[in-house]
Amino acid sequence: MNVEHYADLVLDKSRRRQARAAAECLVQKQAANQGLIGMPTGLQSLDLATGGIRPGELWTIGALPGKGKTALGVQVLLANGAAGVPCVAFSLEMQTLEIGKRFLAAKSAVPAMQVRNPQTIRNERWTELLEAAAKVAECPIYVDDRSTLRIQELLASARLYIRRYGVKLIVVDYLRLVESPGRDLNSPPPAARKSRGATPSA
Repeated sequence: MNVEHYADLVLDKSRRRQARAAAECLVQKQAANQGLIGMPTGLQSLDLATGGIRPGELWTIGALPGKGKTALGVQVLLANGAAGVPCVAFSLEMQTLEIGKRFLAAKSAVPAMQVRNPQTIRNERWTELLEAAAKVAECPIYVDDRSTLRIQELLASARLYIRRYGVKLIVVDYLRLVESPGRDLNSPPPAARKSRGATPSA
């Protein structure tokens, strides 16, 4: 056996130790995070199916109006905010006050309809709402409620939140309201527009 062989043995042992250490670190991290690889969604069944939202991933939620897209976004924000993960919501459809009401309804047992119409809330339930508001206020959640936003502005603002507050998760509600260069998704393609105005030749 020569020196090169001994060196190969040492390197092999070192690589195995590093791999074992990395595996142990991963197991400990997932155990501390209840088995999640990424950030929570707030829905246990979805977390089990996906392993959570991993850094760098883009999730797109598609559904008809009124089917709970905003509610899911609120759930994701609250789950991560409660876990201490800084996150930001770009809400082009709702103002901060409306988003805040969504947070209160999700964080408390007071029905959303009552939160929207405070006159229907019984006196004894206001304490519960105040406690929920205090919990939400402690979460590192930021809301940008500009009603119009260009894609360049969205990207610049997202980078600013990342640098200034260490944001790890960004929720946009919703993407089709973000102004961007290019053809409108609702308009027909150029060829179709041209054919409509064309007249057949004899």
